[in-house]
Amino acid sequence: YKAVDTSLRRTVALKVLNRERVPDERAIQQFVREGELAASFSHPNVVAFVDAGCENDQHYIAYEYITGLSLYDLIKKQGALDVNLGLSIIQDVSMGLLAAHQKGIIHCDIKPQNIMITEQNIIKLIDFGIAALSGEAKAAGTAVALSQMDDEGEGQTGIIGTLVYAAPEQNQGQLVDTFSDIYSLGLVFYEIFSGKRVLRAGPPKMIILQQLTLMGKLQPIHEVNPKAPPALDEVIRNMLSPRTTDRYKSAVELVEDIENKLPKPDLSKQSELWKAKELAQLELSETYYWSAVNAIHEGRFMDALLQFDRLLTLKTDLLTNYIKNVRKELVFFFWRLHTNYRGWDDNVEESTADKRLDVDTYLLVLQRLGYILSKLQMDVYIPILEKRISLVLRDCETDEHRLKYFRSFLACCPFFSRSVILLADYLDACRRTGATNEMNGIMGYLAANLEGEGLLPSAQY
Repeated sequence: YKAVDTSLRRTVALKVLNRERVPDERAIQQFVREGELAASFSHPNVVAFVDAGCENDQHYIAYEYITGLSLYDLIKKQGALDVNLGLSIIQDVSMGLLAAHQKGIIHCDIKPQNIMITEQNIIKLIDFGIAALSGEAKAAGTAVALSQMDDEGEGQTGIIGTLVYAAPEQNQGQLVDTFSDIYSLGLVFYEIFSGKRVLRAGPPKMIILQQLTLMGKLQPIHEVNPKAPPALDEVIRNMLSPRTTDRYKSAVELVEDIENKLPKPDLSKQSELWKAKELAQLELSETYYWSAVNAIHEGRFMDALLQFDRLLTLKTDLLTNYIKNVRKELVFFFWRLHTNYRGWDDNVEESTADKRLDVDTYLLVLQRLGYILSKLQMDVYIPILEKRISLVLRDCETDEHRLKYFRSFLACCPFFSRSVILLADYLDACRRTGATNEMNGIMGYLAANLEGEGLLPSAQY
């Protein structure tokens, strides 16, 4: 789940144990151990652990929430990747895997779906959900059957990993170790530069047979992709040998060969990395927009604002793709918000909608809405918003309560400082509470900034 850490107000990826699906004690132990393994090390190229625990008999693990694009999605869209991008990915993933192996942790489920390119162009290895400690047995079929994948790479991950990316010994239920991860990573390396998956889905016995005869049939990568460095063939052969004794013995050897035998990626311009980021942001913009629309129609106003905020953080040229629809949805949002506050909104399911907003929450939402309207240059709606705020402020219990919000609006939303309606109400609240100095300060501001423009003639006072 995508969740919010309420202590630090940050978004996290929350993983929970579905006890109805796997109620046995072994599954609980495996889940708890995942949290322990995740907490035992950190590396820039590995998804970061945040927290783990059990509350109301619900076991959970929180990881950093990554926004970006998976390697699987990138290859599916582009085919074989640019050489510089591919070299950068294999270097970073190998370093992340080395960090895990040095802690004695085996991933057991390396595949393109578990490699992410973040918005900041950082390569991260994710999902250590079925990780094992070095030397432990992972017997096939003892708990969950081997998972298979269709021709598009879709499929569920079982307790021992995804069959078409698992090492031969893993598929045969033998002991797994660091060399098993190296085999899986070799399949990913080949896919990065060829644009095609090495093994096709099928019955387990057929997959194992493909693996045992793979080296005699696998076309050298530099023949499939002439731009790929020839030295990559030797690296991949040392990763994909069906016999564990013929593979790299450790990720240390793999990283050394990558460093010594492969050309260094040209990251000065990072052209392909930035293209990947652009692609990731485009997909994010679609996600944020439709999440906001769904939240509005379901009456989840705070969540809708959060999604609009995220949409506004993306590049302007991406935002223009949605600007017309965003404006329309914000007008609808404005109406739904007020009907909720006044208690007129009876058509929304209680299970999804926010409860009827109190005056404090409503004013905070209006404040944030004003910022978004201003940024989208929807100035025609600002006077309507100002009038709505003025009316709602009258629902505050005391003038001191109102003053708090006047100060907040002027501090957080500078465009409200030109609102005749709000400034007049602000002065009136100061007069009634005896806040003389504050009132004089506002009058001085009016004289210096607004009177000369004819927006607020002093004759009104």
